[in-house]
Amino acid sequence: MALHDIDRFRGWALTALYGSMAILAVMLVFATYQFWASTGENSVGVFLLAGSGVAATLFSAITCTRFLGIMRNSDETPRLALLPFFLMAVTLFLASQVFVGA
Repeated sequence: MALHDIDRFRGWALTALYGSMAILAVMLVFATYQFWASTGENSVGVFLLAGSGVAATLFSAITCTRFLGIMRNSDETPRLALLPFFLMAVTLFLASQVFVGA
């Protein structure tokens, strides 16, 4: 069954969204490293933020490349992957807790 134009647009939009979430997570990991290096704070929140940022980066990048392959080679509509959204929500919540006084 061939994809309709709106389904192809949705697939490419989700691919771009997962890619941008991977880039945002990398930027948060870098900001966490800079914050940790400049303050020397060894709180659990800083390490949780770094860990969740790395996990969000990996899962978003993996999902983005999977969606790229599906959209280029197939006529099926890719299913929505919720794990990258959940990990990014956790990462943003931890970032709001860590960077509140920075």
